[in-house]
Amino acid sequence: MTKEQLFNLIKRHINTGADKNKIWTLIDIYNKRKEGLDSFHDLVLVACSEQFLVSVEDIKGDNRKRPIPDIRKIYSKILFDNGYTREKTGETINRNHSTITVNLTKFDNLYQTDFGFKNNYDEILIKIQEEINKNKLL
Repeated sequence: MTKEQLFNLIKRHINTGADKNKIWTLIDIYNKRKEGLDSFHDLVLVACSEQFLVSVEDIKGDNRKRPIPDIRKIYSKILFDNGYTREKTGETINRNHSTITVNLTKFDNLYQTDFGFKNNYDEILIKIQEEINKNKLL
């Protein structure tokens, strides 16, 4: 999703009187896009937050309501598969390495049994690859 598309989505939500929390989440995502992506894990965080329409702060925070834990599992898997250690992955979302180990184990089970989870993961990977190709990142 480009910054312009995201901005138009925010305007549409405001004009239709959508939930204020959703609007603030979209604004948070827009601001992250505007600030730029400094690293691969920032790119993954923004892609996950866009896919699920949740804020990066929710992903990094203590929120345990669905879909936040699933987002952390997807995030952990992508970083681990791209060379991040469990410790480094945990540092980026304020978790310890053992939590990342549990996330990776649970990811494998969910990926095989939950079609929605698998679909979200696959779409996030596509978004990340498009962003890398578009901006010649990495």
